[in-house]
Amino acid sequence: MCPDLIREFEDLERLKKKQRAKKLEQQAELARRKKLEAEQRDRSVKDFFASRFSQDSGVGHIFDSNNVCEVIDMCSSGSSSSEEYFSVRFLISGLL
Repeated sequence: MCPDLIREFEDLERLKKKQRAKKLEQQAELARRKKLEAEQRDRSVKDFFASRFSQDSGVGHIFDSNNVCEVIDMCSSGSSSSEEYFSVRFLISGLL
């Protein structure tokens, strides 16, 4: 009886390990998919702003390290309010 219990316990432990490994693989796959989707959204947003704010229109854009597009109107006066700057930055960062 004792060897049977040991064997059953070992079988259950192996099963738990397999289930845990499968769950981790599924989580890793989901994380990979989410990362790819985020990268695709990032590219599409950058492409959108690149096409909408070309150098010909007098409006430039800068993508910072956080992938936030800061729209700069090169034709307006330099006295643009910081409130306006942050509202544009917040609006665009919400799209990413």
